[in-house]
Amino acid sequence: MSQYLGPKRSDLIDAPLLSRFFSTLDSLVNRKVKVYVLGGTALTLVGLRKEGSRDIDISCDDDFNAISESVNKVMASFRAARIFIPITQSGKEVRNYYFPKDAIVQIFGTDLTENKRLPEDFHKFAHRLKTIEWVMPEGGVVKSMSCDDLFNHISIYTLGFADIFCSKIFGLRERDRNDLVFMIEHRGLYFRWHKKFILKRFQEFWKANRNTSEDIKKGAIRTYNWFQEKYPNHLLTLKLK
Repeated sequence: MSQYLGPKRSDLIDAPLLSRFFSTLDSLVNRKVKVYVLGGTALTLVGLRKEGSRDIDISCDDDFNAISESVNKVMASFRAARIFIPITQSGKEVRNYYFPKDAIVQIFGTDLTENKRLPEDFHKFAHRLKTIEWVMPEGGVVKSMSCDDLFNHISIYTLGFADIFCSKIFGLRERDRNDLVFMIEHRGLYFRWHKKFILKRFQEFWKANRNTSEDIKKGAIRTYNWFQEKYPNHLLTLKLK
C-alpha cells in the first residue's frame, strides 16, 4: 500500500475546505454553471486523497471572465492575498489566484491544463458529483453532504477515472507518480476490468498533446511503461497510433 509523500495536511485543501470554496463561489454565480474539477482536486472530492490537494484546478465551458471574477471575490472573502497573475499558454489565458494554506486556484479553458491538453471529448466521461464526503478527525466518522443541498447554481463534474489517471501520467511531478500508485492500488479491479479503455484514453491524450514539448511526451511514455511493467495485470502494453 502506498504512503502519501506530499506536504503536511495544514498545507493542503481538503474536502471541507473545497466544499466551502465551491459553496462561496456558488453564492456569487447567478446562473447555472458546469465546473469540471481536475487532478488532485478531483481525487480529493471522490475520496481518493484524504489529505487533500495542494491547489484547486478547475475547468469551465461557460464565461471564462465571469468565473474568474467570481473566484477573485471568493479569495477576497477568505481574506487571502489578492495577487492576480495572468499567464498565457497556447493562446489561452490561465489565471492563478493565491489561496489559503499557500495554495492557488487555477482556472483553465475547457481543454487546457497546466502543461497538457485534455481530449476534446473529456466531457463525455465526466461524472457529476452528487455528494462530498470526508472523515472527521474525531473518531473517524464519515461526514457526507449532498451537492444539491450545497449548491444552487454550480454543478461539479469530476474527470472520468481513466482521464484522471492519464492526465496524471502526463504530469512530471513526484506527487503525480504517488497519485498513480495510489489509484492503481486502491482501484485495482477498475484497472483490471477497463484495461482496453484506459489504453484507448491514453491514446486520445497522446493525440491531444501532439504539439506539447518532447520532454512531456517522452516522460508520459516512460511513466506509462514503468507502471505497465510494475502492474502488468492492470495496464496493457502501450501502443501509439
